[in-house]
Amino acid sequence: MHSPIELQTFLHRSQNHLLEQNHIPQVFAGRGFTLEQLHTLQLGLDAQGNGVIPLHSLEGKLVGLKLRLLEPNPHKYLEIPNPNDNPPWFAPSIFEAARGTGTLNPSNGILCIEGELNAMISHLALHFALEGENATSSHWGIIGLGSTFGPVPWDLLERMSLPIVFYLDPGRAGDKSLKLWLERAKGLGLQAARAEPLRSSWDACQYAAMYAGVGSLEALGLRWIQILRRI
Repeated sequence: MHSPIELQTFLHRSQNHLLEQNHIPQVFAGRGFTLEQLHTLQLGLDAQGNGVIPLHSLEGKLVGLKLRLLEPNPHKYLEIPNPNDNPPWFAPSIFEAARGTGTLNPSNGILCIEGELNAMISHLALHFALEGENATSSHWGIIGLGSTFGPVPWDLLERMSLPIVFYLDPGRAGDKSLKLWLERAKGLGLQAARAEPLRSSWDACQYAAMYAGVGSLEALGLRWIQILRRI
């Protein structure tokens, strides 16, 4: 499965399969999402119960899929095609800003979060929380990094020339990557910082899952606003 048509066909089948579900599939359980939110994010579910995450270029082309495996062995994720260079996930406002279209203006900066699902739930949460604060003018663009090692879309970040905030899982690998990225940003003349933890060593999905239900987005969104205002 390498051609664009094969990727698109697989994605459509998995999205339709997810639409047929009446409850959160096991592979997405405990990550803070509702079934409706999974549909909104255009995620999928394959026949083996693996979660399917579509990844697009800034031009909107489907460039790869990432499977969140129901039964990790030993890895949690599988890239299709393998390898596919682990491209980032971009929130809608990043696409619009890159094209110079739309009304969502990431004027405050860019939040780069490790993990596509963490970025997705944070995108929904910040949009929800900022609706009451004029989301058009008070917006953070979100990019989901495929791993602790990136890759970071430096060409895009340099063009956008906005402050960058990184949120990585705690640990030596994240600390090492962050040091390199902060030096790279400084060399490009970009303001960059590391966000404080949401709570202990929790990622965004774990934080949202703690408030599972209608309050999860509000709780996560308000926590992100609190963190970002301190930077």
